Amino acid sequence: MTARMTRFILELSDPITGEISDAVPLDDAMTSVIEQALDMHPLNPGLRYPVAPGLLNEMLAAVGVTREASDRIASIRTARWFDALPYTLHTGRELAMMRSGVKPLAAFTDDMPDVVGNGIVPESIFEPYVATGQIVRRQVIRTVHGRPCRDVLYALSAESWRIEAYLLVLDLAGREGWSPILERMQGRLLGYTDEQNDAYQELSAARHI
Repeated sequence: MTARMTRFILELSDPITGEISDAVPLDDAMTSVIEQALDMHPLNPGLRYPVAPGLLNEMLAAVGVTREASDRIASIRTARWFDALPYTLHTGRELAMMRSGVKPLAAFTDDMPDVVGNGIVPESIFEPYVATGQIVRRQVIRTVHGRPCRDVLYALSAESWRIEAYLLVLDLAGREGWSPILERMQGRLLGYTDEQNDAYQELSAARHI
């Protein structure tokens, strides 16, 4: 029996924070249904497409998901290489994972700092926790390839030392280039385990063979 290939990811997001609360793989058998429903042939791999509530229920039922999702914002994107990782990436889930204690540090890079309100850094959802001291915020402006970039870092108050350590990693990477060791240090500071870092580096390396 041939295994079905995942071509699309259905993401469910919190309507308040906009963060991803769940990601459901949709197999290749649903390709035509998805493209017809969204009226896109084919889907642009760099974009996310909103899913209407009626279509959402149909998709969830088709993959055997029975949980209630009517209060979620749903969107579809094409699958990317990192979807094959055996763990959940923190990207798009930073605040929720920090609040649960899983993630000690979140880092965002705004490469369009002159564009006000570009939405690259989700500052509004972190602001209440910064105001109460639960989370520490740090902003740094640096030059990358001749262009200004704004780095915004958030750390749990007890883990604030990670901010300086992370900035040191960025500085070293800027001077010497990224290396497997620096990538591993970055991952550890962000809260990924050694096993997760191993899986990431193995999959990343396999893409370039």
